[in-house]
Amino acid sequence: METVVEVCRSAGGDQISQQPAKWLFLDLMNGVPRQKRGYPNIGLCLYCYAQHGPTFLRFATLNEPILLKKMTTEGYSVDEVTYAVCSLAMDRDMWDICRKWGLTITADRMARALREARSLCRQ
Repeated sequence: METVVEVCRSAGGDQISQQPAKWLFLDLMNGVPRQKRGYPNIGLCLYCYAQHGPTFLRFATLNEPILLKKMTTEGYSVDEVTYAVCSLAMDRDMWDICRKWGLTITADRMARALREARSLCRQ
C-alpha cells in the first residue's frame, strides 16, 4: 500500500497524507508505546522513503513482493523479510530501527534473512 502511495506522489499526483503513521513512527523510535493500526509497516516505509527517496522506492517495488513470496515459503517471517528489504534498500543495517518499530527479529535469523534476500533480489 505504501508503495502505491509513493509511486502516485512521485509521478506528480497529490500526496496522500499519512500523518498518523509518521507520528506513530516517531513515538516508537522514542520509546513511546503505541498500537499500530491500518497497514502495519507504513510508518517504517515512509521513514525509509524520506531518507532514500526514489532509490528506496525502486528497490522495494522491484524486490519486496518477490522476496515475501519466496522467503516466507522457505520459513522466514514477514518481519524478517521486511528487515532484509529495508536494510538492502537503505544500504545499511536497519536492526535498531526495525526493532524499535516492533518487528520481531533475532540476530541469528536476521543475518540469514539478509544473506538470503541479497541472493534473491534484483537491483
